[in-house]
Amino acid sequence: YLNANISLKADNAYVLEGDVRIGGDNSDRSTLTLEPGTQVYGSAGSYLVISRGSQIFANGTAAKPIVFSALDRQNPVPGFWGGLVI
Repeated sequence: YLNANISLKADNAYVLEGDVRIGGDNSDRSTLTLEPGTQVYGSAGSYLVISRGSQIFANGTAAKPIVFSALDRQNPVPGFWGGLVI
């Protein structure tokens, strides 16, 4: 659980490993902010959860989209990673 306000910058690529949760329970009001152009990759079996009461701000643009993808993009397999759960 990440119980803090977190900002992901576009000049880095981020890799999710395992169960990554923003906020832990209804009393926690954590925030995840992604800059336009941020890239987030999921490793096998990983997923990102925005827990109830927490927020995600992900406002990409046509020129700088926010990308969520599997870490192993060369050999894609359905279900490689669990994606984003809000």
